Amino acid sequence: MHAETQRGTASRRQPGRWTGPVRAIAWLLLVAPLCHAADPVARIEFVYAGHRFSVPAGFAAMGASGNETNFVAFRFGSRPGERYLAFSDLSHEADEKYGCAAADFFASAFGNSIVGSCRAGDIAAFREQMLAGHPRGTWKGKDTQVHHVQHGTEIYLFLLGGNRRLLQIDSDFLDRAAMKQVLAGYVD
Repeated sequence: MHAETQRGTASRRQPGRWTGPVRAIAWLLLVAPLCHAADPVARIEFVYAGHRFSVPAGFAAMGASGNETNFVAFRFGSRPGERYLAFSDLSHEADEKYGCAAADFFASAFGNSIVGSCRAGDIAAFREQMLAGHPRGTWKGKDTQVHHVQHGTEIYLFLLGGNRRLLQIDSDFLDRAAMKQVLAGYVD
């Protein structure tokens, strides 16, 4: 009888105590979100318009419109319209809007001379509205060119891919280095 009592007591769990796998799972559930949130380099792969981008993790909201630009935005703060990273596919309007091939238009606007059949007046207007007095440049990759311009805390990227795609990527809080990381190896 004494041996049965000891065995029965030993096999019973004491209330309020977690052991073994239950304790490990509970600990993981409590600590894992804190580790992820504290990791400043955590990123997600975002596939958009046939391209793979490396977007910082930890965004608060994501929204998309199904219109012709397929606009997608990530919000990284609590206030709408602030701390965003946005993607727009402008491929459908490129030739009509710019009066020449998009690659020629941006090469002309960001370069020193008019390329292809671009109209000088359109190039001058774009330079005056978007580029005048702002830091700008071009990043090149194997099949990609990305023209960028910084307006204070806002940065605009115009990605021209080998597939004749024209994408605009912009943010009001990421700097040039962070935006280059978003491009995930498309440029050097």
